[in-house]
Amino acid sequence: MFIKSRLSVVFSVLMLGMVSAEAVVYVDASRAGGNGNAWSSAYRTLESAIAGRGTGQEFWVAKGTYTPATTLRPTSGSSIYGGFSGTETDRSQRNVSVNPTILDGQNSLSQVMLIPNTSPNVILDGLVIRRGAAAGAISNGGGLYVHQIVATIQNCRFENNSAAGWGGGVFLDRSNSSVLNCVFQGNIGTTGGGGLGGYESSPTLSQTSFIANQATGSGDRTGGGIWFVYGQPTISSCTFSNNVAREGGGVRFNECPSVTVSGSVFTGNRYLITGGGISSSHATLTANVSLVVSNCQFIGNVGCQQLPIHWECQ
Repeated sequence: MFIKSRLSVVFSVLMLGMVSAEAVVYVDASRAGGNGNAWSSAYRTLESAIAGRGTGQEFWVAKGTYTPATTLRPTSGSSIYGGFSGTETDRSQRNVSVNPTILDGQNSLSQVMLIPNTSPNVILDGLVIRRGAAAGAISNGGGLYVHQIVATIQNCRFENNSAAGWGGGVFLDRSNSSVLNCVFQGNIGTTGGGGLGGYESSPTLSQTSFIANQATGSGDRTGGGIWFVYGQPTISSCTFSNNVAREGGGVRFNECPSVTVSGSVFTGNRYLITGGGISSSHATLTANVSLVVSNCQFIGNVGCQQLPIHWECQ
């Protein structure tokens, strides 16, 4: 009986290992297109890979430029990893810098990717998302729109995306997602949040750079780097450089009851009215409202008022 139990345990472990291995789905734009079970038979497009598999899949996407015909919608529990050359047998072998995996909206997709509220626990890692142009019914989040769920976004770049509304690069809609070791560069949010915008969201942003993003359209034009309203974001070890906005060249908070910014650097951000580095606004100031800024540097932020931090109570 003891020997039989041990054999059952060993067999179960082996089966679990087989399931784990089979869970990897391969995508390579240079391939003819297959069933995704190996690099040699990889799917040619990410949208076909997502459509062809169920939930909880791990996608390995090889270097190259992918131009989806429609907005990508990951399923629940999906993990999408870029940065592969197309020969790796272990995820640790990839090199995101050497092998960029680019998802290009070509300024024709309203969002390059949208994570719906039916798809929790999605991981995006090692992707370059560029040239999404949010307009129309969903005018926020040209690169990525995260809707009412928690996602993990790490080692990604968001470049040259735009939004007629908020969040040129990324828009977090009631989402407490985490953003780690990412770069937001050259994105435009017409209303606000050139790089990233958030509504009723309390995300964690860490080791992330916001470079030359703009909120300079015809709308409120607040938060060149990032903009949040009604949320409680935590920002640590981030850099904000050369972002531009009407208010809050680097960061703008509206009606955010509790905000923490630590260990971050604000350089060369420009604003037209208030807050070169950080601007925060509240209709009513109460004892429960806090903006904690610690161990940060403000260098060369410019505008009509030479204030690195602006706190406004109307």
